[in-house]
Amino acid sequence: MKYIPTGNNEKGTRFTIGDFYAAGVMFGLLQDWDIMRCAQAGSGLAAHGIQTIGTTLPDSEWNEIRQQVSAL
Repeated sequence: MKYIPTGNNEKGTRFTIGDFYAAGVMFGLLQDWDIMRCAQAGSGLAAHGIQTIGTTLPDSEWNEIRQQVSAL
């Protein structure tokens, strides 16, 4: 399993974090990835959500997420 650090800043809400996780898993499923890779994508996306206030991630975060998902 690949560890993606989340930092120490917990700003997201319990609702946004679950949504981000589910989105990452569903993205992986649509890419026909195995379940472990899907879970890693979900965890990585949720990790970024934890560091963000609200539900909108800035473009710079999306660029970083794309790089991390490509490396899975």
